[in-house]
Amino acid sequence: HLIKFLSQNGYMTCGVEPALKNIPQIYEETNHIFEGTADDIPLDDKCVDLLVNTDVLEHIQEDLIDKVLQEFNRVTKRGIFLVISLTDSVLDHPHGKLHITVKPREWWLDKIYKNINGNIQQIVLHKDILVVKIELDEIIGGFMDDGTTWIF
Repeated sequence: HLIKFLSQNGYMTCGVEPALKNIPQIYEETNHIFEGTADDIPLDDKCVDLLVNTDVLEHIQEDLIDKVLQEFNRVTKRGIFLVISLTDSVLDHPHGKLHITVKPREWWLDKIYKNINGNIQQIVLHKDILVVKIELDEIIGGFMDDGTTWIF
């Protein structure tokens, strides 16, 4: 719903999806969706103002986390907002675990500090979810200026 809201309010949004056939029709109509993976984002350096990543990192193989965070840093010029689950998924899946990288808060923060060149502005631990806001470079007027390009 966030992508739809931002698109309807004049913000350019884009997403990266490894299998475009999985994208619901609403996203195809309102956004730029690129086929790719988080460890090799098919976008130019510093072309995204704000990267929002919610409940995705725990689904990525542990040995790819550093590369994924480096890619986030590479494509983003102003800020990164992360939401990371710290527990196993409550859903069963026929192919096995959905959350394959379940680590404590300190592990994730260490990875973020090592791979993202920014100033962590806020860290919130709500039950079993870690929320991190990171500012990169100078931000004038905050994240919501007109013309901001968002990636999900």
